[in-house]
Amino acid sequence: MNKANLVLPIFVVLLVFSLLPIVSAEGAASLSSPKAYGNYSGTLNFTCLSGMEDALNASILYNVSGGAATTYLATVVNTSANQSVFKNAVVSVAALASGITYNATCLMSNATDSVYSTTSVAGITVDNTAPTCTISVPVSNVPNQGSQTVTWSVTDDLSLVSNNQNITGPTGFTMLTSTSAVSSTTFSLNNKVGSWKSNVLGTDRAGNSCLGTVSFTSYNNAYGEGYNGATTTPTGTTNTKTVLLVLGALAVIYFIFKKKK
Repeated sequence: MNKANLVLPIFVVLLVFSLLPIVSAEGAASLSSPKAYGNYSGTLNFTCLSGMEDALNASILYNVSGGAATTYLATVVNTSANQSVFKNAVVSVAALASGITYNATCLMSNATDSVYSTTSVAGITVDNTAPTCTISVPVSNVPNQGSQTVTWSVTDDLSLVSNNQNITGPTGFTMLTSTSAVSSTTFSLNNKVGSWKSNVLGTDRAGNSCLGTVSFTSYNNAYGEGYNGATTTPTGTTNTKTVLLVLGALAVIYFIFKKKK
């Protein structure tokens, strides 16, 4: 055979082989959501895209980290002319046990072919349990010339990421804050009379949260426990002038009756 006649067949063969990786790459699926090492509660966003033509559906599959079995979590059916429905599809994670770490892959299919994602997403954790918040004070009614102690804690079994505690009081009191998860603080009431409140808020990585609240009051120690800061006679206390007037009147009556005898 003439060498010139061999050039064209060889060129065609080389061209075909050079295009194979491109065709394969266009058909491969890519899983970009959920994110690796993310914590999820209730639902997650699922994104699986590929160069496959006429894709009919995309499925997210999972297995327990270190396990061999792979299970379908959900399948999204394509209802559009493109793959827009495969972007950030909301998928329930109710079938996944809380506190266990999973790996995920995706599978895309059309009428004739199926392709898996070239990589998997590792370290997905389902966290359906909110943190626990507790907060307390030793007494609920305290003298305004003293102090108060607030004790709180925020705990989470998996991934506590933030906690905020604050104390608010009567007008003129500057709010106190803390970001300690477990703590206790004793502070002066600065002679303030009225209502006080302390909150603690905890949030985990999956977005679950808890809120703890405690309230107490402070009274004017100069008048007694029932005093509410008003200018009228305090509840539970006795006006000294009134007592003296009553005693004086009783003394006058006593002497009048004594003279008549």
